[in-house]
Amino acid sequence: MNQKFNKALYFLDKGKYNDGLELLKAAFDEVDNIYEKLDIKSCTMEVYYELKEFEKAKECIKYILNNTSEYDDSVPRETALEIAEEIGYNIKDFV
Repeated sequence: MNQKFNKALYFLDKGKYNDGLELLKAAFDEVDNIYEKLDIKSCTMEVYYELKEFEKAKECIKYILNNTSEYDDSVPRETALEIAEEIGYNIKDFV
């Protein structure tokens, strides 16, 4: 994973959510690998969920579900489905 992602995790762990989210966005823009993008987007989604910013979390869920398959054994997809259920969104709203 790239340096910005690791630094974002550090900031998030310290409770500096704005700094962490900023670095997550920068990390997402820098990587080309879809698996890394999914991991970063999943982390971003979880932060928004914790901050109760459900509309922003919904955008992350859409991205993850649109870039994975129901046949994938993907942690980001499983996490996205769990959060979608927790916040009361119908999966059909996303795809």
